[in-house]
Amino acid sequence: MTLRWDSPVRADGGDNDAQILSPYSDWWLRTQAPSFIQGPTLPFPTPFLTRGPVSIKGGTARPVDRALQTAHPKELAPVRPDSLCVQFKGSPGFTALEPAPRKVIIGIVDDGIAFANARFLKRDNTGRYGTRLSALWNQDAACEAGRETNGYVLPFGRDWVETEINERLFVRRDPVGLPHADTAYRLAEMQSALSRCAQHGTHVMDLATGYDCNDRSVDDFGETPAKMAHLRPIVAVQLARIATRDSSGAFMATYVTHAIEFILARTIHLQPEDSDAPRIPLVLNFSYGIFAGPMNGRDQMEEWIDDAVQTMQDVHSIPVWLTLPAGNSYQSRTRGEQTIGCTRPDRQNPPLLLRRQPEDKAAAIVEFWWPEQETDFIGHNTTAQPDAPSDAPASPLPTALTEETRKHIVEELSTRPSPLRLELRPPNAADWIALDIDGQHSQIDFFHAVPLVQHRGGKDILVGMAYHEVLQSLPRKNVDKADGKRPLTEQFKLTLILAPTLFEQPLETVEFQQEPASVPSGTWEIRLWDTREIEPQKIDVRCQRNDTPFGFRPFGRQCTLVDPNYSEYRPDGRPDDGDVPNAWVLRRGTLNAIGTGTSTIRVGSVRKSALSRRTLASNRIDNGGTSAFSSAGEPLAKSGALRRASVDLAAVTEINHAAPGVLAAGTHSGSVFRFAGTSSAAPQVARWIAAMLANPQLKSRDDLRRLAEISSADYFAASRTPERTGVRVLLGPRAR
Repeated sequence: MTLRWDSPVRADGGDNDAQILSPYSDWWLRTQAPSFIQGPTLPFPTPFLTRGPVSIKGGTARPVDRALQTAHPKELAPVRPDSLCVQFKGSPGFTALEPAPRKVIIGIVDDGIAFANARFLKRDNTGRYGTRLSALWNQDAACEAGRETNGYVLPFGRDWVETEINERLFVRRDPVGLPHADTAYRLAEMQSALSRCAQHGTHVMDLATGYDCNDRSVDDFGETPAKMAHLRPIVAVQLARIATRDSSGAFMATYVTHAIEFILARTIHLQPEDSDAPRIPLVLNFSYGIFAGPMNGRDQMEEWIDDAVQTMQDVHSIPVWLTLPAGNSYQSRTRGEQTIGCTRPDRQNPPLLLRRQPEDKAAAIVEFWWPEQETDFIGHNTTAQPDAPSDAPASPLPTALTEETRKHIVEELSTRPSPLRLELRPPNAADWIALDIDGQHSQIDFFHAVPLVQHRGGKDILVGMAYHEVLQSLPRKNVDKADGKRPLTEQFKLTLILAPTLFEQPLETVEFQQEPASVPSGTWEIRLWDTREIEPQKIDVRCQRNDTPFGFRPFGRQCTLVDPNYSEYRPDGRPDDGDVPNAWVLRRGTLNAIGTGTSTIRVGSVRKSALSRRTLASNRIDNGGTSAFSSAGEPLAKSGALRRASVDLAAVTEINHAAPGVLAAGTHSGSVFRFAGTSSAAPQVARWIAAMLANPQLKSRDDLRRLAEISSADYFAASRTPERTGVRVLLGPRAR
C-alpha cells in the first residue's frame, strides 16, 4: 500500500459551481461515483442559504437566510430524487387552535415517530379516537407535484395536517376504534422507519408528551392525561433517514433546520385568530448530538437556531423553548487537548494517536480547533473598531452576516495562506506520510484541502483529506467581555477525514453510489505544527461521532483517541469518572457540540438508585449519581460568562444498574421498552417545561434554572455535579 499527499485543491466539491463548501460536503461530493456527479440529482442547500418570502398566515414560506454571526462555507445535503419537490402550490389549510389555559404546542424532530400509537391520540365529544398531531412531515416521502402544501412550501417530502391524518391515514380501525397503525404508516411511507418494535422517535415523543387519553387520574405534575391530550397539540417531523443514519451530522444542518422552520411556521399558523388572545408557546425537543464542533455557539446550526428562536419572540411574541441532550460521550475518548509548536516535530509529545476500528464502514473525522483570537478585519471590506464599547451608538459592523456577505468573506479568506500543517503515519508503518513543504505544499491556502491518495490498480484513489479553514465571526450578541467590548474573532481549524476501514455501499441510499475506498484499521499517528513564530498553543482535538445510531443496521464504529495515561476503569471495576492530570485525552468539555448556543436547554442524565445512596467511600458514589455516559461541560469556574458551556438540568434515565433506561412507548400501542441516554433526559425536561409555562414569569433559560433551583416539588433532587447535571435533577413520571 502506497499513500501520499497530493497537491492542494479548493474545497468546492470538484467544481460545484465554484462555491466553497464545508469539509463534510466537499468530501461527500468527491467520494461519489462519476455516474452520480454527471446525473440529474442535485444536493439541496441549507435553509440559511435559501432566500424567500416569510408567511404569517395564508401565504407561503421558505426557510429564511437567518442572521448568522460567523462566515461559514456552504453546506449541502443529498435529497432522494422521488422526495424532491419541483412544483408548488400553497394553501393555508389550517384551523387555528382555540385559546385555553396551559395549552402548549410540542414540537418533535426525530426518527421513527409512531404517530398512530395510542399515546398520541385524543377522543372527541363522540368518543372517537383522533390524532393529536396538528401537523406531520415525513421528509423521505415522495413529493406530490402541485399538491397544496397547507401554507408552507415543502422543499422535499410530504406533510399532513390533523384532518388529513384522521381522514387519509387513519382509514382503518380496530374493533375498539383505534387506528390501524400499520396501514397508517404504510400510507405515510414510514413503514421502513417503523419496522422495528422499538424506535428512538416514539420513545422520545412519549417521554415529552405521551398521554393515555382515557386516564382521568392526576399525576405528579398536576396533569390529568385525558385533559392534557387536548392541551398538548403536536407538530412532528420524521427526519430523512440519510440524515440520521450518518451520525457525524454531515447532512443534519440541512434537514434539521428545515424541520425546525416547518415547526415554527406551523406554530404561527396554529395561533388563535383573536390577536388579543395569549400566544400559545412552543416547546421543541431534538434528541440528537454530535461530538465535534467549535463548542462556543458558533456552529452553523446553533447560530441559526438562536436567531430563529429570537425572531419568534420578537416578531410573533411566541415563546419557544428548545431542549437538547447534553450528550453521551463522557467515556468515549473522543476529546483531548494537545500543545502545538511552530516547527515540525519528530512526533507529538505526548503522541497524538487515532484508533480506527476494523469493519468501520463510515468515514472517520477528526477536528483540530485553535483558540479563538481577536482580529480587526473580517473580510469583505468590513473593519472592526476594537476599542468601541458595546453600547456605542454607531459602528461600521453589520448586525449579521447575510448569505452574500458570508460567501464573499470565505472567498477572500481562501486566498490567505494557512500556517497549519498536518502529517500522518499509518498503522505499523515506519515512515511518516510527509508533506513536501518546499515544493507543492509550500503554500496551502485556507478553504483548501490536501488530498491523501492511495495508488492501486494503476490509479490514485482518494482515501482522505486534510481541510484548512479559518472561521471569522462578528461580536457575540449576548456575551460581552469583562471590559465591555465585543471583539471580532477568528478561529483556525483543521479537519482530517479518512475513508472507512471496510467499504460498503450505503444500502439505504442507493441513489448515491460512492467510489470504493478504504484505509487500514489500527492506530494512526498524527503530528501537527503551526508555522507562525509564536508561543506554543493548546488546541482542542475532537473525533466526530461516527457510530451506528439506534434503529439502524451496523455501519459505523466509533474512532477514538489513544492515551496511555487515560484511566478507563478504577481498580474496583467501576468506570473512572475523573480526568487524570497527565492525560491529554479528557472527559470534561464533551458536551453536545450543537448544544452550546444561547437558546438551547441542555439536559444531562442521572441513575436514580445512586441518588439515594449514602456518599460513603465504600459506596463510591462521588459523581452525584450522574450516569457514566452523561457528558460534561467545562467547569463553571473556567467557563465564566459562557454559561452555555455547561449543562442546565438533568433527568433520570436509569433506574439502577440492573434496569438501565426508563420505560416509554414502543412502536405499537401498549408496548414499552427501556431506553437510556441523555436523549431520554431531554424530553422529560421538555414535558416539565410545558407544565410550568402557566407561570408568566418564566421567560428565559435563567428563569427556568432559578425555578428548578427553588422548587420544593418532590420530583426534584439535588445536583452534586453542576457541570454534568446542572442546577437540579428531575425525576420524570417514568422514573418514579
